[in-house]
Amino acid sequence: MTTIETAEFASPVGRITLAVRDGRLCALDFTEKWSRRRAALEKRFGRVEFHTGTDPAGVVSRLERYFAGDLEALASIRVDPGGTEFQRRVWGALRKVPPGRTVSYGELARAVGAPGAARAVGAANGSNPVG
Repeated sequence: MTTIETAEFASPVGRITLAVRDGRLCALDFTEKWSRRRAALEKRFGRVEFHTGTDPAGVVSRLERYFAGDLEALASIRVDPGGTEFQRRVWGALRKVPPGRTVSYGELARAVGAPGAARAVGAANGSNPVG
């Protein structure tokens, strides 16, 4: 059985619920949409025991710092989003985009060595369980 710690908190963009397993963020979503993330976690890990915490692995604190203006606060959050090898490459490249900078799906596709795969990059971003 997999143990996952969850927490819910108020942010400037709405209530957020997150899940941490073994010290790594594995899911995050708006609280009103949390049931789909929870179902995805159960599909990924099988039997899951959920525990409610206040600041699992310091993720809530880092998110609060980010929303308060510390744009580097997210860099130290360890993640375990699952996904395919391609999705993990896309999500890793996305984490390297500096705060305040925008990139196109085409640019991300080139960054992961898959030029011409902009639509696949968009699909990967749409399925990102942590953001």
